[in-house]
Amino acid sequence: MAYIRVVTQATAEPISLEDAKANLRVDHTDDDARIQRHITEAREWVERRVQKAIANVTYAQAFDAFASPLVLSIIPISSIISVSYEDVNDTTQSAAFIFKPPNLVYSSPSGSSWPVAFNRPDSVRVKYIAGEAGIEVIPAPLIAAMHLKIQHLYDGDETDAAIHSLLTNYYTMVA
Repeated sequence: MAYIRVVTQATAEPISLEDAKANLRVDHTDDDARIQRHITEAREWVERRVQKAIANVTYAQAFDAFASPLVLSIIPISSIISVSYEDVNDTTQSAAFIFKPPNLVYSSPSGSSWPVAFNRPDSVRVKYIAGEAGIEVIPAPLIAAMHLKIQHLYDGDETDAAIHSLLTNYYTMVA
């Protein structure tokens, strides 16, 4: 895999500025921009720890070649936007696919396999949206961990042990 990059940032955070300020016991507006940054930083930090998207973000993931199946790294996946590749003539093509979360399987009426891609590290590209279906389905321990991380970023409190204990059941095991 050549890369995974963010194409479009989240348009909404799972914790509002008002909720974060209430949790921090902040009743002024002087630090609103700072707290808003900490909300995003906390969400991204938790997402990296549990290897799952919480807010809906658009990602681009590149592969060296087609494989069966293509495994997308950021989950849960909300939708696939496109699958494109450079063919052996280095011309951009679209690929037909079937989405079987979190994988893409080639869809061919003739039953053939994936097409042959040009030999370079990013010749196959998938653009997709990953994130929870809605804020109400985000597990409470993840929200609590985000609140603690915001507190840590804002106050400098030592909350790491509490955050890690909240996230323990959400870590993804990688073989």
